[in-house]
Amino acid sequence: MSFADEIHKHKPKDIKPQGSGSTLDADKVDGLHASEIGGGGGTDERIKVSASDITTDYLQPKLVAGTGITLTKQNPSGNENLKIDAHSQLHALDSASDHSGAITDAQHGTKTSIPDAHHRKWSWADEQAWSKTFRIPLGLWKKSANNPLLTGTPAQWDAGSIYMTSCAYRNGKTYLFYYAGSPLRIGVAYAADLEGPFSKSVNNPILSPGATGTWDAQMVIYPKVIFDEVDNKWKMWYEGRDASGVKKIGLATADDPEGPWTKDPSNPCTVPNYYGGGFSVLRMGNRYYGLSNKDATWVLKAWTSDDGKTWVERGDVTAANNQYATVWWNLGVWYLMYMDGNNVSPTYMTILMAYNWKGFGLFSEDPQTPVLSKGASFTWDSYYVNCPNLLMINEKFYCYFNGNDGTITKVGVALIP
Repeated sequence: MSFADEIHKHKPKDIKPQGSGSTLDADKVDGLHASEIGGGGGTDERIKVSASDITTDYLQPKLVAGTGITLTKQNPSGNENLKIDAHSQLHALDSASDHSGAITDAQHGTKTSIPDAHHRKWSWADEQAWSKTFRIPLGLWKKSANNPLLTGTPAQWDAGSIYMTSCAYRNGKTYLFYYAGSPLRIGVAYAADLEGPFSKSVNNPILSPGATGTWDAQMVIYPKVIFDEVDNKWKMWYEGRDASGVKKIGLATADDPEGPWTKDPSNPCTVPNYYGGGFSVLRMGNRYYGLSNKDATWVLKAWTSDDGKTWVERGDVTAANNQYATVWWNLGVWYLMYMDGNNVSPTYMTILMAYNWKGFGLFSEDPQTPVLSKGASFTWDSYYVNCPNLLMINEKFYCYFNGNDGTITKVGVALIP
């Protein structure tokens, strides 16, 4: 979508002296430049000067230079004229640390000038151009002709179905993180082109279950991976299960997405009321945001953390029967993609989209649903599509997802053209 950011410009004649009680706002009265706006004083408001004035000092005494103004007499005793220079800093409206823009009566008095340094603050939408096009991931997605991109390898550790639950892009490579095998372990595949072909890492599996008796001894599944720009580390949150099937979340880190990966010694993470189905994580500034299902109703719930290990339960973000979600943020809007898990819904086991621009709270479902449907009968994704994962690269959106034909699960990608 596109919009024009209208920037108002005020001519000097439009700016009037302000009296007591004025509500002049410095950020709204941006002006053209301070050099075009003058202040002054004196008793004469109009001065009549002949075309060939030769009276010495006739003009200069009639004018008084205000703050930031310099008057220079030129051609004395001849056709006398004055040069008026306006300095860039005329008077202070606010401090360097306070850009509220409010001007008190004591500040404005009878002055009519707004300095360049106190034009309104720069906005993310400001550009040389008058309009800018922004891309958002709403609309119908088109599946790639290269699908499926990733399948199990016969007679290898990931033979049969593979389940991708995370994607990442860095240094010109796309990474798909998945789990497969028996016992279930985690692997990674990479490609130079976002639509493949993908190659599996020679280091696979990159994460395996723990030793007998540990909290993740039975399996490790649902990897969710980010590159943490603050810590300059790859981080993976994953679900582990012990011999009794108890589900918990663990954290592993690496310098390279192909490993080696190191499980955090403080594992498992503290995630109150984690039910299962994976833990989608996004870092914003100094805070981590987590998303998962809270109970058997499959309501999606949010958690937050300052260190990625100890999490605080926040609140619900969707209604019931929504599974395998991923969250993405851009230009002040949160986007949520997930599978419809309601078995009586006409969009059952398809991918839906929701968004929220008020904060990480309850999301509003996109009315144009589903955004990604199951394939036609007898195709590789005819039974279900799930686990959407979103990337925006070079102003194009890519949604990696799992598809199943009723027997085998594989990985594909869809794009917004």
